[in-house]
Amino acid sequence: MAQHGEEDARHKRENKGISAFEPLQTLISQARYQMKKFALARQLAGERHTLRHLNDHLLRDIGLTRDQIKSELARGYFDIPASRYRFMGIPQGAPQNRRHNRAAPDSGA
Repeated sequence: MAQHGEEDARHKRENKGISAFEPLQTLISQARYQMKKFALARQLAGERHTLRHLNDHLLRDIGLTRDQIKSELARGYFDIPASRYRFMGIPQGAPQNRRHNRAAPDSGA
């Protein structure tokens, strides 16, 4: 009997367009996003470290000022510019569950 109930529940999920594996797929997608974001943050931390140690002559060569470097160094570890997300092919913002992304019905307000 319990098996029949499980089949009914699975059938209801499938008929609503919700796969039994969707929660797992969402979790995997979110984990991949977080790993890419962490790798990008590590890369930026290394670049910021390198910038910190450049002398004024090298900064002029690459067209940056000491004030621009200080501003960049003041950013947080996970403060990643939007252009870097696009460059790495990472969508900005965490992936969302499809069910929660659906538009809510208009309340008429």
